[in-house]
Amino acid sequence: MFESKGLSEVQYLKPVPEHTDRTIRLHSLTSIQSCSPAIMRFLVVASVVCALAAVLDAYCFRVALKPGATSCQDTVDNTWHVVGSSWRNSKCMDCDCGGCCTSFMTPQSYPDDCVSEFDSEACEFKVHKKTDPSVACPIFTAIG
Repeated sequence: MFESKGLSEVQYLKPVPEHTDRTIRLHSLTSIQSCSPAIMRFLVVASVVCALAAVLDAYCFRVALKPGATSCQDTVDNTWHVVGSSWRNSKCMDCDCGGCCTSFMTPQSYPDDCVSEFDSEACEFKVHKKTDPSVACPIFTAIG
């Protein structure tokens, strides 16, 4: 079918006469198992950085759960919870036994004639006119 011919770092595919079907098989020149330790470390670090990019704007913390534990304690409210459950604490953090993250977006950009105030019962920021709290304002950017 096709056979791989390497010229320096560039790979070329050329037809192999004994194969007449239109299927192309590409054989891996390397596999994960044959990567050097330095490449493996790079791949692990790159994966962690990519995973963290999604949560950089939110405040989160993780806690270690002891092996075999069946419950954990929320360090904010000192309440106990069953492993596998989730809850929202009094600081508006969404938690599970592995840690907590903020449950709200923090407005960063909105009109100059508006103000941002945190509603602790609703666990959200409300942006309204400085002169009239009943008039909501648009939020252009927020993090969290």
